[in-house]
Amino acid sequence: MSRFVLSALLLISFFNMNAQEPTVAQDAVSESRTHFELKSQDGFADFTCTLVERVSEKLLSTRVLLQDPLGERFLISSVHDFEHQTATREIREIGGSDFLRYTMFLPYSAKTMSATRAEAHAHPELLHDSNTKFELSAAGNSSISGIASFWKDPPTALQWRSRARLMLSAEFLNSLEFLETVGIFRDQSIPDMDSIVMPLVLYRTECRLDVHLMKTALPPDCGFDSKFGVDCSDKQKETATKFNAERPPRAKAY
Repeated sequence: MSRFVLSALLLISFFNMNAQEPTVAQDAVSESRTHFELKSQDGFADFTCTLVERVSEKLLSTRVLLQDPLGERFLISSVHDFEHQTATREIREIGGSDFLRYTMFLPYSAKTMSATRAEAHAHPELLHDSNTKFELSAAGNSSISGIASFWKDPPTALQWRSRARLMLSAEFLNSLEFLETVGIFRDQSIPDMDSIVMPLVLYRTECRLDVHLMKTALPPDCGFDSKFGVDCSDKQKETATKFNAERPPRAKAY
């Protein structure tokens, strides 16, 4: 199957990610955070991250707060809005204006997570809807929109990729190239950017990587999270304080 069958990739990734999620009350919102490090064996690639997961009947959100070896910060997110039936992947520079966002407008009429699952199971053909629309957007109100399945056409894909690269600053494009090269977008801790979004703006995304990142759990760090504008709740701060007071500090979800 072509790597540009983006509608199927987005929908499959959603259902795989949520196959084991518990049912939540209509208005209940559950959030969990884990703080960790991704590091290559040679120490060249050294990233500090917090994974923030939120689930409700209306919205499913996975965000990774990522700081690279030079101290640059990025927010990588995957959001499924069930009320408006959109699925979005985004990477945003913290402290700057650059971002890259891929939004797919899903073919479901349901308004909640449970109802969407039921509709998808009742109508599996929607998973491969060839008329699903998308929008690729960046800073400065620049965007490309169309039918997602058109990415399977090589001339169209080439033209769109060239346009998409011009939407990004040289510095941001260089950051994406670096993150791709060291394997960040292929790590299981990160929302799937590599198969869904990066092929739209980068070349060589199908090349084999020699870099393997090792994940190490770290104690909670609300100070780190706040640098991304994603503050901990009072309860999370209490939990973080409790875990960090232990000897050694406990690396647990908060």
